[in-house]
Amino acid sequence: MSPKFVTPPESIEARPLDAALGCWRAASEMTTAARRSATRIRGTRTGPMMVVASFSVLPLAATIISIPPGGLQWGQLAVFFVIVMWFLRAAAMGLSVTENEVIIRSWYVTYRIPTSEVKRVDIDGYSGMINGFTQNGFDPLRIFLRMIVIETTDEREREYQGTISSRRTARRMQAAVFGACPNAQGVRSDDESGSPRRDRDSLRRRQG
Repeated sequence: MSPKFVTPPESIEARPLDAALGCWRAASEMTTAARRSATRIRGTRTGPMMVVASFSVLPLAATIISIPPGGLQWGQLAVFFVIVMWFLRAAAMGLSVTENEVIIRSWYVTYRIPTSEVKRVDIDGYSGMINGFTQNGFDPLRIFLRMIVIETTDEREREYQGTISSRRTARRMQAAVFGACPNAQGVRSDDESGSPRRDRDSLRRRQG
């Protein structure tokens, strides 16, 4: 008597695929919910976009003027592509807060800091690539622009140049981090103390 092969029902055959699709949908919904719950602080992209605009004027104008009658060349297309990508990155930058994280999107990387690890948040005068990381008190960018400095519970302090902004926006970012991190310390008034590390270094220089 020949053996009989039983064909599994279609529903059983489809179960692995359905399970995979279900996991994918759940992960997608969780990612979307996380993105929606992250609140980006108003005005935090303005500073980076103004930087890109100011540094793109001359290259863009020179490229447009040099376009030959025959049309764009590959080099000119490359310049346009780089400027567009730079603008897109600047538009995505900023500081966001969730219930569990402080998210800072900078020029090249995105930092995610657990709210439980934030020890201190301060406002400091801007010092980054644009002004050569200067500590000169007469530098106009350092005088008029601000950035956020965060110290974590492991005693590490980092300056986030991607948070370049006005005083008002910097205070708004600081207040948002305070709201998400109730144990964080820092200066909450208009008199920014700046980076604690810089204060210690300045004190050592004066004592030396």
